[in-house]
Amino acid sequence: MIEILLATYNGEKYLRQQIESLLSQKTDEPFRIVIRDDGSKDQTVSLIESMKKLYPDKILFVKDNKSCGGAASNFFGLLAHANADYIMFCDQDDYWYPNKINATLNTMRQAERENRIGMPLLVYSDYRVVNDELKPLNENKKNNMVFKHKSDFNHLLVQNYVTGCTMMINKPLAQLLKPSYRSEILMHDWWIALLASATGKIIFFNQVLMDYRQHIGQSVGAVDVRSFKYRIKKFMNPNTKNMDKKCVIQAKAFYEEYANILNSQIKSSLEKYISLSQHNKIIRMYTLLKMGYLKSDSIRVLGQLLYI
Repeated sequence: MIEILLATYNGEKYLRQQIESLLSQKTDEPFRIVIRDDGSKDQTVSLIESMKKLYPDKILFVKDNKSCGGAASNFFGLLAHANADYIMFCDQDDYWYPNKINATLNTMRQAERENRIGMPLLVYSDYRVVNDELKPLNENKKNNMVFKHKSDFNHLLVQNYVTGCTMMINKPLAQLLKPSYRSEILMHDWWIALLASATGKIIFFNQVLMDYRQHIGQSVGAVDVRSFKYRIKKFMNPNTKNMDKKCVIQAKAFYEEYANILNSQIKSSLEKYISLSQHNKIIRMYTLLKMGYLKSDSIRVLGQLLYI
């Protein structure tokens, strides 16, 4: 059984098309869509209700009357209702290709065969960047923030490389996740990737299985990080330095939650990263480089060294 967790908020514009793409999946594996809305002011809830009436066996609409206030906490709210063998995560404005479940599940099962029984696993795939009308954008993937695929724990401490809407996790990993949301968590997929890397394995398979909408108001994922305009903006923005601090805060929260299940190597790496501020700048810079707490390209690494 597969559960697809779909978090919504004011998503009426694209939601029906997304749900229809989920329902059109070509797979023999039983699945259901678990939807939770976070207080939409538009017609999102009415749309979900109407779709649920049409497909009562395929759609579960969670109504817990809690306000989350963000996508990450909304997904954690959904995790509290998830109990399937495999869990996938879904954004309200994308479009899944008909083979997405099958291709992802096949990769997951192959990974389960190749690794120890009960290993926490996360697999994720690629996507195509499109505009509001699902027309491909003329973008160079090498310029995207998440073009590179790093799965080691030290790289993930400072930058997320796993796009949540492309990933599937198995039950051993889901059982380690605590559904209670912490405010220090920067994004649900980042937190889950950290846990997968720390306790099991992350596998990327290079197959495009969905359209990823890039539209006004969206700033995560398909961003040209190599453009001169982007780099100047980032250097001038005081939030760049604040983000490095937020990464450390997230790491501290991760340590508090999972220190008791981490192996000595991961635990040591986490402790060294958290304690960076206790040292002078030269040692901080040296530790960043030696331990590989590095972002995705040389310019961003220079920014790290500048602000550390």
